[in-house]
Amino acid sequence: MKKFLALALAVMMLGSLVACSKDKNKDGTNLEDYEQEEIVVTHITTESGSTFYFDAIDSETVTLTKYVGKDELHDVVIPDTLNGKKLVAISDEAFYYCSNVKSVTVPASVTSIGNYAFAGCAKLESFTLPATVTTIGKGVFANCTALTTFTFAAGSTVTAIPEAAFFQCTALNAIEIPASAKIVDALAFFACSELATVTVNEGVEMIGAQAFQSCAALTSVTLPASVRSIGSMAFANCPQLATTPTVPAN
Repeated sequence: MKKFLALALAVMMLGSLVACSKDKNKDGTNLEDYEQEEIVVTHITTESGSTFYFDAIDSETVTLTKYVGKDELHDVVIPDTLNGKKLVAISDEAFYYCSNVKSVTVPASVTSIGNYAFAGCAKLESFTLPATVTTIGKGVFANCTALTTFTFAAGSTVTAIPEAAFFQCTALNAIEIPASAKIVDALAFFACSELATVTVNEGVEMIGAQAFQSCAALTSVTLPASVRSIGSMAFANCPQLATTPTVPAN
């Protein structure tokens, strides 16, 4: 009888140990919870060697937070999805002082670009802003000293050219402000020394202070009837202007 009881007790103890081994790790961690833990992906690297870091906005969309590329001059094509989620924004300083970027293609999925996102990209030569982008941040292209060509895509919806957006873009030679941009803010094109031609489309309402100051190559500016105010020193120190900007009668 004693042998039977001892055997039964041993079986019960063994069963308890087996049950515990299914639920707990050696350190007491619940293995079931561990197995269900989600692995969070924060960046991807493409075959071309470009690494895109991103954060989730919600379950379906992400924002690009940082770019790391090759150590040689190269073009960047930003994918419209990252880890299966739609890319809708480029965050502040995402490409800040990326010195080896020659051009950037932004997908039509993007609707906003943050402050100083491309500032200091000293070898960036050309850029086309998709029509889907409605907001760009201050200083977004500041000190992009090789930027020669900048294009707002047809049907642009950008609402403003913000403060210091193209500050000291010393190679930029022409710009056309789309009708959707109601404001050209202060210092927007300050010291763009090669800027010779400025086209301001009907719809723009305000030119901010010092917006085109020290644009040494600027030869003429005609403003549309929609412009209601011009800030102080907006066109100061532009020695090539044959006359002051032509202002509509109203």
